[in-house]
Amino acid sequence: MIRFGIVRTGTGATTQCVRCPREPYGGHDSAEEILARVQHAVAEWPDGPGPNISLRGPEPLGHPEIERIINETIGFGVERLSLVTNGVDLAHRGTAEGVATARVTHLQLVILAADAHSHDVLTGSPGSFDSAMTGLRVFREVCDSLGVPYMLCGEVPVCSHNVEHMPGIVGLLAQNGVRSVALDLSRAPASQNTEMWVEAALD
Repeated sequence: MIRFGIVRTGTGATTQCVRCPREPYGGHDSAEEILARVQHAVAEWPDGPGPNISLRGPEPLGHPEIERIINETIGFGVERLSLVTNGVDLAHRGTAEGVATARVTHLQLVILAADAHSHDVLTGSPGSFDSAMTGLRVFREVCDSLGVPYMLCGEVPVCSHNVEHMPGIVGLLAQNGVRSVALDLSRAPASQNTEMWVEAALD
């Protein structure tokens, strides 16, 4: 399994359930701070494929200097670069093209539900589900047209408000070209019901 070093873009997360206690949001850190973390992760990279970096935290594509961050990260010799994203900005073709041509190899889309109404309610962001699905499609089309290799991944922060959505989310993402889905169970309720939905998602 290919390992990624996590580099935080700031304090907070790109997508959180508004009905749960939320991770404190402090916004983006400066490009200099983020790039210093990248340099440290590259310098400490162990033997094996890589170095590989995943940018995670407040929406990476919302950082005012994301283009510089991506370009300099690749310039440090990073082999694979992943963005953990809500996918909304990728609905703009120009953004998708910029990400693809900058050699971002992996996208990890964070999704909370298997339908627009539920996802938008849980994120508190109307229209975000449709934009995310459009962004996934546009990025895939752009990469295919440019002949750029890419890997689409998914991530589901599981909580008591979306646990029953896990199988539907996995199916939805698979239908949209996603190759792997991570279920984050750190905030999931510890119950037999949760285990049942996890098993259904894995199936």
